[in-house]
Formats: sequence, structure tokens, C-alpha cells
Amino acid sequence: PRESMFCEEKEALPESATQRLQNFLIMSIQRVPRYKLLLEEMLKNTPEDHPDYADLNQALKLVKEVATQINEAVKSQENRAIIIKIQEQFQGDVTFVEPSRVFLRRGPLTKKCRSSDKRYTFFLFSDLMVYAAKNAFKYKLHRSLSINGAFVVQDLPDDGVIQNKFQYCQTRIKL
Repeated sequence: PRESMFCEEKEALPESATQRLQNFLIMSIQRVPRYKLLLEEMLKNTPEDHPDYADLNQALKLVKEVATQINEAVKSQENRAIIIKIQEQFQGDVTFVEPSRVFLRRGPLTKKCRSSDKRYTFFLFSDLMVYAAKNAFKYKLHRSLSINGAFVVQDLPDDGVIQNKFQYCQTRIKL
């Protein structure tokens, strides 16, 4: 509320030229690759014995590090947005967003049960596997399986009906 009022006030100023505040914030991030290209070009055209050569080289190294950090932050934010979108597709109070969690894959899953096989949709994250059934509009969480040292995934042979079979097994830890 307060932040959005601030943004609206700043966007209404003549200096903003009808640009949104977010457009101005992204400008500094967009400049980093240009700085990298500029420094590479300057380094290419500067003799190695020039007094500025070492400083240009150091500046290029630092700009590359910043560019890498920015790219990692952007990927992390994109991943978080994907996980939030998945989370919103579930009914009830589910939380999938965790700082180091990465979304990997989504697909159909056939669970072998005693009485009959059941079809689910699975969501695979770096540290979690979730499977759910979709009712009219949202997924209903069936089970959430933590992926850690307390389990193993065994590859199973394909048969004529099901391909890419695997088995998720809890390991027995002896104390």
C-alpha cells in the first residue's frame, strides 16, 4: 500500500516520462553486460604494458562476477515464481517455496496400489516429490515425499504398458 503509493507518485512526475519505476530499476542490471563488452573491447585495444591494462583486467573480472551473480539471482527469482504458480494450483494450505528448492519436472505418475493402479500428477523438486490428483479446478495433495538420504529411487524395467518406471523406497536406518 505505502510502497505502491510511492511508486504511483514517482511515476506521475514529469521526469519519469511515463515510464514505470520498474523500468528504471532494471536499467542498472541491463548495463552490466554492456560494461563487460566495453571493458573487453578496451582490453583488446590496450597494450599489455600500458599502465591501465592491469586495472582494466581487474575491472573486467569484477564485472563478470557481478554479471554471474545477477544471472543467478534472476534464475532463482524465476524458479521461485514457477514454484509459487504450482503452489497456487493446489487446494488448501500447501507450501512448496523454500530458499534452495528448485523445480525440476512435472508429469503423469501411475502409483501401484494393492487393489488397483492410480493415476496422479507428480511435481519433482530438488528435495521433494509431490503427487496429487486434480479435481475440478485444483490439485489435491495426495502425498509429499522428502528427497534426502532416507530413501532410494530404484529404476524398474519398462513393460508393454508403462515406461520410465521407478520405485521410491524408504531405507532402513539402523541405530
